[in-house]
Order: sequence, then C-alpha cells, then structure tokens
Amino acid sequence: MPFPTNLHQNDDRSTNFRRSDREAHSYWRDVFTSEPISEELRELIREDLRKKWHCSRLENFRWRVKMNWGTVDDQLVLLNDKKGAVTPKQLLLFCNKITAFYWLQTAQSNGAPGERRLMPRIVFATIYREWSQYYDFQPNIEFGRYIANPIRITSNGPSTIRDVLKAHHSLCMQACDLMAKARQETGLVYNLLRTELRRYVIHPLYKAIILLIDRYEIDFQSDLDGLFSLEDAAQQQTVLIVRTGLEAGLSAKISFDSLRAKSLPLDRSDMDGQPVIDIVRTSLTTAVRFILDLEKREIIAHPGSVQDCAWDPSINSGSPIRAVDGSARHDPETWADALIEAAEKYGYDDDPITRTSIRRVQAAMIGENFGELTPVPFGNKWKE
Repeated sequence: MPFPTNLHQNDDRSTNFRRSDREAHSYWRDVFTSEPISEELRELIREDLRKKWHCSRLENFRWRVKMNWGTVDDQLVLLNDKKGAVTPKQLLLFCNKITAFYWLQTAQSNGAPGERRLMPRIVFATIYREWSQYYDFQPNIEFGRYIANPIRITSNGPSTIRDVLKAHHSLCMQACDLMAKARQETGLVYNLLRTELRRYVIHPLYKAIILLIDRYEIDFQSDLDGLFSLEDAAQQQTVLIVRTGLEAGLSAKISFDSLRAKSLPLDRSDMDGQPVIDIVRTSLTTAVRFILDLEKREIIAHPGSVQDCAWDPSINSGSPIRAVDGSARHDPETWADALIEAAEKYGYDDDPITRTSIRRVQAAMIGENFGELTPVPFGNKWKE
C-alpha cells in the first residue's frame, strides 16, 4: 500500500518498509499536512475523532475513580465511629453504585502519622479491571456509575463484621434522608446537587450487600514481560461478601448458594459463637462477578430502573480550540463536527487534536501506529 498522499513525505524508502513503533512515532510527528484533504479521508478523521471523544471521557472517568479510591481522605467517605456521617457533598458518592467497599484497618498500611490509613492502589486497579472486563471494556460511566464506593474505616471505627453492618445501615439511612431533603430544601449545596439529581439514585442492592477487605494478600510476581498481571492480583486478593438483611426493593432474595463451592475459610475470630450472618470469603474476581450478576438480575427484573443514555457533562472532553462555545463537547457527533469545521477553516495542524487525528488515521492506513487511543495505565508495571 502506498504512503498517504495528504502528508508531505521526507522519506524515499520502499513502500513495503514497516517502521517500528518508535520509528513510526518519530516519522509521523514530523511530517506536514498537505491540504485540502479528500472527502474520504475527512470522514475517516471524523470517525477517529468520535473515538477520541469516547477515549478522552473514559480517561477522565478513570482519573476520577482513581482519585476517589487512591488519594487523600477528603476524596473518601470515612467511618470514624460505629454510625458514620454523610455530608451533602458526599451524597453523590453513594448514588448509582451497586455496593459499598469497606476497608477494615487490618487491610490498610501505615501512613505518615503512624496510623493505618493507606489503601493499596493495586486493589482498586484490580476492581476496575474486573468491572470493565465484565462489560467488554465498554462500561457505562455516566453520572457516577461504578461497582462500588470506597469507605475507609479509621482506627476509631468498627472492627467487627457486625459493627460494620450496623454502620452501613446508618450510612444508608443518612444518604436516603439527604436525598429526600435535596429534592426539597434550598441552599447552595442542595441547589448544586439538584442540577442533575434526577439521574442519581441509591439502589436497593447498595443497601442489601457489601464487600469488605480485611487483609492485603497480593504478592507481586512479574511475568516474563516484566509486568504484573492485574488479573492474577484479582485471584490472589480475597474479600468478604456480606448480606445486610436490607433487601426491600429487590426482585428476589440474595443467595450465596452459587458461591459455596468457590468460597474460602472465613478465618475471622469475630464470627465465632455469634448469631448467624450470611457471609462468604471469595477471590476478588469471584466477588466482582457475583455483584455484577446481581445487578444484571435486577436490571432485567426492573428495566425502568436504568436511567436514559444521556452523556454526563461533568466528564466530557474539552472543547475544540476554535469552538465558539462549550456546547461542542456535549456529544461525540457535535464535537467531531466542530473540530472538522475548524480544521477545514484554519488547517488540520491548527488544533493538536486534529493534528494527531489525521496522522493517526493515515498511519493506520499503512499498518503503523501513531497516537494510539488507549487509556493511561493505572501503574507503569501493572498489566491490565
């Protein structure tokens, strides 16, 4: 296949020559765009820009979830006592999640003050990978949807399963009360929440089942490529799945029968001689899939519970440089059209997005890679 004709060439090598990725990057970075371009190429660029829009939003979402799960405490819900507290600013963290993920003190590592307060990010990364893979790496990321929100238990918080369940009941009641008030009361915080509040809900499953991590078990052993597999980490790490007893609104009761053969010893002294709590320990992989299967069951039973497919404006891609206003970023079609319109007027090299896009498209036409649309890895040595 010949080299593309819409870029000036500074290379007289055979058209059968295949560059390495490093050579291809250097080559396509330095070529200049020859305009006008053909209609066929323009449509390929338009399609590439639509993909870029989705990729950018996914990258924004991944960053947001990473900040929520793996940074300082002001991004988290903290459980400082046996009741907990939900502030209006934290309300949306409870919405559109399937379950809560409680980090017991025993699964945290020491922070600077000496208290156990650090939650290993690789656990978050494995959860994200399993959740994303369940949906063929195209999950619904709109309006805060995710498998769980993290709740870090401090040294003053509960340490037994029974006390965590009591705290979960309390947090759910507080969140539901705040949701009801947010639809009625005035004030800055409530007005901010109410903007898109109709798209947020505290699901019955969130009240009915929780995940707990009570020990960190991942053993870093890299593969031959020098990378550590998050899939392996999800098999190594175990979590506790617990029914809370709050199953109102579900299509059917939750049963752990399908998990019994895969379950592991509980190995918890606080469960000895206590009234029965329905709880199992499984690998993180098994737990995530079980929770997502439950969600699928509820969606099938209550199809009206799924919100419409509107795009969440808070995670949209940035506006094109030449766009007249911010509306161009609200959907992939408008965004791509605005970029093409600006590129036709000012040149495809005027905006870095179209500059990369035309090179990415034409590189692909001859089997080379440039500016690939792939998310930034959660860790340099982690293989998703």
